[in-house]
Amino acid sequence: AGEPLPVDIVRRCAGRAVRWTDSEALARSIRLVADGKDEFSSLAAWQIEALDGLLDALDETEQSLEEWTDARQLELLEKMLSAARRIALDRDAEETPRLAAIRLLARHNRNLENDMTALGALIVPQNSMRLQAEAIAAMSRHENELVPGLLLDRWPSAGPIIRGQILDVLLSRETWIEALFEALESKLLSAAEIDLSRRARLLDSRDEEVHRRAAAIFPTPSPTSEERLARFLAALE
Repeated sequence: AGEPLPVDIVRRCAGRAVRWTDSEALARSIRLVADGKDEFSSLAAWQIEALDGLLDALDETEQSLEEWTDARQLELLEKMLSAARRIALDRDAEETPRLAAIRLLARHNRNLENDMTALGALIVPQNSMRLQAEAIAAMSRHENELVPGLLLDRWPSAGPIIRGQILDVLLSRETWIEALFEALESKLLSAAEIDLSRRARLLDSRDEEVHRRAAAIFPTPSPTSEERLARFLAALE
């Protein structure tokens, strides 16, 4: 292997390949990141960053990765992404490369299910809140049916901040709101565990069905004696 390659070179090469629909240029970009290797027990920090740039460039096209590369380059890329998955899950690794590796997960449809499961496994108290938040953010970018279940599985052990981030993700898509309602209605989640601000987002929804179900789960509390007196006095005016 040679010296670490400037990441900007890979970004420019991959970006040019996408703009010019040049599959050979993309293949060269993959080989540059591989740095002359065919197997990867780990990845250098520059390789992780370069892979991120390469995948960013690919995100600009609606074509699948299989349409851009031949089987050899695709295998090489998948091996590097597998190495990134191992780094992300390695609790003995330093946090900075783990955070960078997390951003590479769930970026290739062929590995999507494995990557989603890996991201869900990162949402545990043994990992820092920053790392857990990065995993949640990576999951939120994909409208995948596995996401709600994986997030709700982590609810019992999650702290208040992580629970809030989980709720924000579930509230971001209609199909995931459905999963949240099902968990609440089946008592897998307690209504008391949902904070007031996020209850309000459901109760104030313009979707009549969402509002109806939220109202059934979060009944309006009875007014206090002070509130009743205030209303009575207001009615006399």
